[in-house]
Amino acid sequence: MTAGILLLNVQFDLDGCSSLKERRQRLGGLRQRLGRETSVALCEHPGDDPGASAWSIVIIASSQRSATELAGRIERDLESRVDAVVSGISREWL
Repeated sequence: MTAGILLLNVQFDLDGCSSLKERRQRLGGLRQRLGRETSVALCEHPGDDPGASAWSIVIIASSQRSATELAGRIERDLESRVDAVVSGISREWL
């Protein structure tokens, strides 16, 4: 069995967001939820535009199938539970 390591690159548009503090508040719940997943690590890319954010999310699982399933759950969560528009998601196997 081959382990699956999957990188998700996610871009968010935060319409009406006027400060970096507000951006952190709007995306903070997502960071906390993903932080509870033992097989997930995330990094927010620095940027000065409060109306946009980019994240890299690494998923490590026992198989590619498990990693794909977890990525799907994360993507659905992003689309439905974040106070932002997901403007792009890409997947890359590592």
